[in-house]
Amino acid sequence: MMNRFRIGWRLAACLLGLSSAFVSAQETPSGGSSVDLSALADELQSTVERLRGVEFKTDVRKGIKTKAELIEFLESQIEKEYGGGKLERLSRFYQKVGLFPVGIDFKKILMNLLEEQVGGFYDPETEALYLMKEFIGSESVMKILLVHEMTHALDDQYHDLAGMIQLEGANDDVLFARGSIVEGNATWVMNQYTLSGALDPADLLAAAQSEMVKMDAVAAAPLFLVRGLMDRYTHGERFIREVVAKGDVESVEELFENPPLSSEQVYHPAKYARERDLPVTIELADFQAVLGEGWTRLEENTMGEFGTAVLFQEFSRNRSRTDPSALMAALTGSPTNLYAAGWDGDRIIAFHHEATDKVVFFWLGVWDSEDDAAEFFRGYRRKIFSKKYESPEIVQEIENGFLLATAAGGEGIVMEKRGTRTLIAEGMPFELAGKLRQKAWESRFDEGEPVVRQKVDGGSGRIAAAPVDDATPTPEAMLDTANQFRDEASSFEFSLPGTGWEFVTLPEPQVKVCAQRSDVGVRATVIVVPLEGQANLQATSQHTLATLQSKLGDVQVISHAETTFVDLPARRLILTANDPEAETRVQVRTTFVQSGSRFYTLTIRAPFGDEAAKTIGEAIENTFRLLEKP
Repeated sequence: MMNRFRIGWRLAACLLGLSSAFVSAQETPSGGSSVDLSALADELQSTVERLRGVEFKTDVRKGIKTKAELIEFLESQIEKEYGGGKLERLSRFYQKVGLFPVGIDFKKILMNLLEEQVGGFYDPETEALYLMKEFIGSESVMKILLVHEMTHALDDQYHDLAGMIQLEGANDDVLFARGSIVEGNATWVMNQYTLSGALDPADLLAAAQSEMVKMDAVAAAPLFLVRGLMDRYTHGERFIREVVAKGDVESVEELFENPPLSSEQVYHPAKYARERDLPVTIELADFQAVLGEGWTRLEENTMGEFGTAVLFQEFSRNRSRTDPSALMAALTGSPTNLYAAGWDGDRIIAFHHEATDKVVFFWLGVWDSEDDAAEFFRGYRRKIFSKKYESPEIVQEIENGFLLATAAGGEGIVMEKRGTRTLIAEGMPFELAGKLRQKAWESRFDEGEPVVRQKVDGGSGRIAAAPVDDATPTPEAMLDTANQFRDEASSFEFSLPGTGWEFVTLPEPQVKVCAQRSDVGVRATVIVVPLEGQANLQATSQHTLATLQSKLGDVQVISHAETTFVDLPARRLILTANDPEAETRVQVRTTFVQSGSRFYTLTIRAPFGDEAAKTIGEAIENTFRLLEKP
């Protein structure tokens, strides 16, 4: 992953906050290197200190680099970190997983990408910042770049950026999260400066329009590399802006001292700010013992929600990469998707057989729920497996649970789901597939316990409780709502602050709770009806499915099985379908629950991929629990 390149976080492109366009190091008419960079930086120093909230301890060295000097620097750093064939082995791993196209020249693509996109960088080893000579000309762009790199220099004086990014033994997902704080903070300060009105709007617009068309290297690079650079700026900045604005942290200093632990926390700040969703750690079994001689390890790492989301995105988009608007949509849209959003931990390992040049990988994942695991499993089967292998022979398949297949050359493939855990194994010698599958499930999963993150109180050394996010209803508020419905009030409306959802009363007497979000056509309901015999649980579930199949088009069932809900017997039905009325694809999640003589149906219907449905689903389930309280 891009975070493996220790140079990546300090050589990646700066973004113009005003236009969200790349600032690239293309040839630009310039006044040469005679510009007084130190004087310009001195002019900006007090502004950076004010926006950042701390003062420089020492002066920062500044300089100008030519493109030739940048190339020399990049070459030396890549050779230092990934010489001796390491880069080629890493490329083979990414190609086998599907993050890189087969036959890619990894080094060439990487060099082209950085050469095109680097406008300036800060080097913590020499504690110096540099701007590219090709950028000397537009004063507005120079100031933006300087503010970004001076923020890095200022952060380095307080938090040792090299130590933060080069954390010994950390997996790539951890480094992505830490890099998101480093780059996100510099981008946050840079954006505040850009939007402050201190720059010439005409100069900014001209620079942005010029750079928008200079994206050849970006268009040619795998999304994995481009987003590995981009997301730490854009979503790192969003993460910092959210947790600071909401008061979840006293200051940015706390984020450097207590950084997020995964891309999941970066993409979903609530999983950092309140109850920390700690990633499940996985200790992989000894696959080498089964593979035998001739196999050597290529790579072992963690994909994270970032890597998982990009993998599905790569297989879902137009792979010609010729449409600039499609490319920008891929880079600026949602960072995650239905198949990755339930990520809770993973570990992936790959081996290479020198004599046959074969590559095998084993990818174990853990998901927040069985439904999330089923969505990943089904998505991988339909969107990735079906495109990777042209004519695989399906040896055995159990819907949403297990798949054994062979591909060209006798390659064994296993996909399996066990509860909230999944296994993807590709490239195995088919005769060893059974033993390797068994060995994979000997891996150890350490799920740990959720941690309520504590706040450092203003540097005083005291610990203060983190504030409750008012976007989530308190148990007391939910109980009040439940009591209103229990009393069957003729009319009642309850707003969920900050979410856009409303609780409303419907005319149907059996509907106890209904929440809707009219702007995107989402509705969630709890229906209570008498229950006569447990057989009705399955019968109602089957009847509901048949009804939906008759009313909706192209119904695809993701999961339909027995489960438990609050320790009660239940069945859960999850499907996607075309809604003829709304002319869009929707997802429907229905849970059928038996409780004594009563029967509950909890249904959430939302546009496909709408993450808010998950949030309101949790609220509805909490309401159900409160309705059942004596």
